[in-house]
Amino acid sequence: MRLKGKIAIVTGAGSGLGKATARVFAREGARVVVADIQAVQGQAEGSTVAGNISSTKAEQVMQYFLRRIPMRKLGTPEDIAHAHLYLASDEAAYVTGQVLSPNGGYVM
Repeated sequence: MRLKGKIAIVTGAGSGLGKATARVFAREGARVVVADIQAVQGQAEGSTVAGNISSTKAEQVMQYFLRRIPMRKLGTPEDIAHAHLYLASDEAAYVTGQVLSPNGGYVM
């Protein structure tokens, strides 16, 4: 329980990164306030869109980026949420002014 006794406000928690972050924070003991501009999604916690790419053009764009990511995989919302979890935890209490880039090695 890395976040026990902490309170987190997660915006955009109805889907994607926000949803994953809210779930990871709650699992780690934080009291989570879920906020989303889409009231229905926020209340129902929506659905994650990761992996639901269906058009040919979108597939071509995805392949373009996959060839440039050293880990050769797309990150998931949970991958980003775990980076958020670390920064919100006491384990990062001495971390200041750093850039954490959970990007699979892809540098823009």
